[in-house]
Amino acid sequence: MEKEKIEFVNIPRYQLESILLNTLRKYERIKAIEQPKEDTLLSKKEAAKLLGVCYNTLMRLIKTGSISTTLDGSRVPKSSIDEYVKRKK
Repeated sequence: MEKEKIEFVNIPRYQLESILLNTLRKYERIKAIEQPKEDTLLSKKEAAKLLGVCYNTLMRLIKTGSISTTLDGSRVPKSSIDEYVKRKK
């Protein structure tokens, strides 16, 4: 079994910083792709305000299934609001 040779290279500091920053950016892009974004949960009042409708209208949209809520019905995922707005366009 051959021993690995280790070579030391002398490079300017700015070049090393550039290499490290580029590597970090690539890592962050890969990490962002691999991990789904956490969905923001809104209260029903916040969701109604975001949609520009009254609370009762939001409740009707939830009852008809146009907008989904968390399993316990207490929160509205922002993604549900976004999807509803896209469908309405």
